[in-house]
Amino acid sequence: MQRRRKSWPDAGTWKARADFRAAVRELLEKNTDNVSLWLDQVAEGDPAKGIPADPAAALNIIAKLAEYAAPKMARVTLDDAGNPPTPPAAPITKVAIHFVGP
Repeated sequence: MQRRRKSWPDAGTWKARADFRAAVRELLEKNTDNVSLWLDQVAEGDPAKGIPADPAAALNIIAKLAEYAAPKMARVTLDDAGNPPTPPAAPITKVAIHFVGP
């Protein structure tokens, strides 16, 4: 007999996820200055220690932290006739970011 897979996690799993997200959010709020400093250090690197500058890694860290600090949002467009969602008109292919020190 094959065991049926549950489609939804139990309440304890949801609570654990919510608690973890709250902890990450609190960590970021209490360490805003440090997080900015750490991201700057990753983006700028440290030539004296042989660590190359890596702004893409800093953006990757921000993106990963954002998954826990903010709820995920989905973009959905419906036409007046109630047809299924359509993708955005033009995909985002380039984002320009300028780092500003604290």
